[in-house]
Amino acid sequence: MMRYFSILLVSVLFFVVTPVMAETYKVQKGDTLSAIALKYPEVTWKEILEANKNLKDPKMLSPGMEIVIPPPPKVRYWRTAGGEPFTVNRSKVRGVRMFSLPEKVKELAIGKLQTKEWEYFTIRNGDKFEEMMFGNYKIWSNVIVAWAKDDKTGYGRRVSVEFEGKMYYIAFPFVCHNISWWSEKIEKEEPPPPPTPTPPCPEEGFWQPDFDSYVWASRFNATSGDAYSENYGGKFILWLTKSQHSIGTLESGLGGTFNGWTGESDSGFNFHGKRYHFGPVLKLIQDNGTETSLAVQLGKQKDVGKSPDGLYDSLQRTDILHVGISHDTYPKTKHIDKIQAWFNTNFDLDHNKSSSYDGWGIDPANDPAEDKTAVEVGARFHTWKSKYLKGGVGFKADHAFGSEATGVNVGPFVADNGEYFIGELEFRNVSGAKYDDANGNSWGVGASLDLGKSLKTLYKKARSD
Repeated sequence: MMRYFSILLVSVLFFVVTPVMAETYKVQKGDTLSAIALKYPEVTWKEILEANKNLKDPKMLSPGMEIVIPPPPKVRYWRTAGGEPFTVNRSKVRGVRMFSLPEKVKELAIGKLQTKEWEYFTIRNGDKFEEMMFGNYKIWSNVIVAWAKDDKTGYGRRVSVEFEGKMYYIAFPFVCHNISWWSEKIEKEEPPPPPTPTPPCPEEGFWQPDFDSYVWASRFNATSGDAYSENYGGKFILWLTKSQHSIGTLESGLGGTFNGWTGESDSGFNFHGKRYHFGPVLKLIQDNGTETSLAVQLGKQKDVGKSPDGLYDSLQRTDILHVGISHDTYPKTKHIDKIQAWFNTNFDLDHNKSSSYDGWGIDPANDPAEDKTAVEVGARFHTWKSKYLKGGVGFKADHAFGSEATGVNVGPFVADNGEYFIGELEFRNVSGAKYDDANGNSWGVGASLDLGKSLKTLYKKARSD
């Protein structure tokens, strides 16, 4: 009995401790090390060359020669990003089907791949992949990222599939498009113990006064000629109430905005004016940080003009209805951190104009008032950020119905990370205006200051000191 037991024990130990042995391959006519390596996907041609020390020159293969095929390594290291790319031209679907994934996972992953249900992810040194596909559909197992620079970071897209207690990630790195995958066990969270009862906190009241305030200024110069325009203004909002709702926090208050402008056309016509409006303001703040504001306000506008020789003068007063909408959102994309969008309309409710030439009044029928209805839409896209600053690109388009002018502004902006201050460089084109000297190109610089946030920060700092 002991004899049979000893034989069985020796057999078991043999199979447990015996390493995976290398095998041999008989070279065929036309073979190369690369072609042979394709027949053994887990081994590279360099590893075959290294295992055959007597093969000094890899080109000196002859039919009938026997070479050693080493066993695949337990772990492989992805040392060169883009060194042996899978490329975008090869079939991702075929690649996924070749992986040793459960068939159900393959099916679901291919479905998500075809409907582009992507999510972005980062690749760093030390990350592990269970399988990765290189070159001509060659698969490596147990791949660890080991790029030359420790701080190097890569990016890619992936689809995720949940199956039998695991989350499978099928990934597509941007650097070389080497399809890869790994899985993670889904840990079931134990329900937390019931919290210790605490006395309820007093609810915040409905009336919660607060304020916001902004100021801004800009100047534009024509790219040819002497035309210029200057703009300045400010906004103040007194928030009065705050209430919680299922869609977010709703604030309401009263606000007022002032705008002023002055300038000169290419023909020397001088103009200046101002506009103000006052009324209710609403703001909705959602749980994801998105802010949407709406202002509906009444106000007045004044426009003054004078000819270059000083003989012609005009004055128009306009009653306006202002409707403004702003929307700040934070999209989860690789290149855009924040989008600030706005839409403003000033409706001309009523107007009257008086004008004169050399001191003599002009009949309104010969010099009629102009419709001051105008619309503006714009957005800022925050695309980069550093330790102290961030910035991006801004865009704005506007149309004045009376002068029939359409303007388009575009240019970069920069701000501090707290967005207390924003500086802009803009290029503007105006076309379609019925006054020829109003059309053309110009460039300008602008700046805005969040005065309310600045004052609150200074006040808090003074109190803490």
